[in-house]
Amino acid sequence: MNFRWGDTRYVTDYADYRKTDGAMMPYSITRRSGAEELVFTVEKIDRNVGNDTADFDFPRLSGNPLPDIQKLVAELQINADEIETLLDTYSYIQKQTSRAAGKDGVLRETASRPSNSPSIKAIASVGL
Repeated sequence: MNFRWGDTRYVTDYADYRKTDGAMMPYSITRRSGAEELVFTVEKIDRNVGNDTADFDFPRLSGNPLPDIQKLVAELQINADEIETLLDTYSYIQKQTSRAAGKDGVLRETASRPSNSPSIKAIASVGL
């Protein structure tokens, strides 16, 4: 199996197939990316075993109460809104325009394109 993640190409090979509960399953999986190679060796496969819903609960690493997820999401949204306000205040989209003089001596726009990312303005005013 081959796939790309950005500029990186991953190749995954499945091997050492064994019959497990009536199905052929790979017991060796190798993933390569450039010079890096990861080999996964499976010792045991249990198929069609029931899962307890507790397996999907938030992990309890201590006796502390679980975090209030709705509160955390609300705080995250407030932070995202503040970042958006800062970007609106201290950035702009730079536009690059090319012009050429015509035979009549008048400048005319020949090409115009925005830059790929916002440019930062007024950096000195925020103390960076």
